[in-house]
Amino acid sequence: MNYLLIQILLCLLIAGLIGLVIGWFLRGMYNNKLLHRYQESNINLNENNNRWSEKVEVEKKRQDNTIDALKEELTEVKKRLMKAEIKNRGAQTIKEEAKIRLKEMETNYSNKLTQLTKELSITKQQLAIVIQETQIPHNPN
Repeated sequence: MNYLLIQILLCLLIAGLIGLVIGWFLRGMYNNKLLHRYQESNINLNENNNRWSEKVEVEKKRQDNTIDALKEELTEVKKRLMKAEIKNRGAQTIKEEAKIRLKEMETNYSNKLTQLTKELSITKQQLAIVIQETQIPHNPN
């Protein structure tokens, strides 16, 4: 019986060794297949990475150009705004000066009107005196 047990154990050991060797070879083949797939996917990833890097660079340049154009446009708008503000200030200054001159003219007009009214009144009084003095008395004879 011992002989039978030893023979069973020996057969199991041999079967285990055969399985180990076959498993080792299959694992090597599977690893080679995985390594090949990994290398292919790595190559594909690198290609995709390069393509995307190029696209990102192109997009970055486009955005930089757009930003530069917008900055130039902003500068131009600021210049126009400053010119408009200067013109507006000039117009406001002219408007204020015109208001001041108008008030001065109104004051001068009012003063001259008052003066002319007084002179007219004096002239009317003097004319009335002259008319009275120049009237020839009527003699009813």
